[in-house]
Amino acid sequence: MVGARQIDGDYWAVTVAAVVDERDRDRATVGTSTLYAEVGVVVGPAGEMAAVGTPAVVPGPPPLTIAVRAAGPTPGIPGVDDPVMVAAQGFLS
Repeated sequence: MVGARQIDGDYWAVTVAAVVDERDRDRATVGTSTLYAEVGVVVGPAGEMAAVGTPAVVPGPPPLTIAVRAAGPTPGIPGVDDPVMVAAQGFLS
């Protein structure tokens, strides 16, 4: 999902990006492009969501004009007993 904007109380416009590979007869990728589509979504009383129509192809978002950075300080290197480190070591083992 690229973005969502509320149109009305329970109605949203949701934009998604799809990366499309163009392939030749040998199935080798010869080009890649990104298409953006927007669809209306209604949210029901219990939080259920449903598209209200077919997606429409829309222009992509404008490029960022400022550098993206973390909102807070970086967490640093986890210690050997940190649950993140234990999980990463277990996965890599």
